[in-house]
Amino acid sequence: MIGSLHLGSALTAAFLASLVEAVEALTIVLAVAMIRGWRPAGLGGLASLALIVIVLVRCWIASRSIYCNSPLGCSECVGCARQFYALRA
Repeated sequence: MIGSLHLGSALTAAFLASLVEAVEALTIVLAVAMIRGWRPAGLGGLASLALIVIVLVRCWIASRSIYCNSPLGCSECVGCARQFYALRA
């Protein structure tokens, strides 16, 4: 079983990594807005958010359809991997 200290540090690291990526994405959108204007930057940002939502929903649906009897809850990882391979075909 994973200790609460390890779980907390893993969650903190994942949150901070996501925060860094969000700041990087915002920087890219602002750079595009300065060069091309706000409309293409806004449309690109909305398109990327829509794509992220679609991928997350598909991974969630795939992970709910797989039964995994593991204490670590591997069904999310297996479901996402299976869904991404299905997208390639």
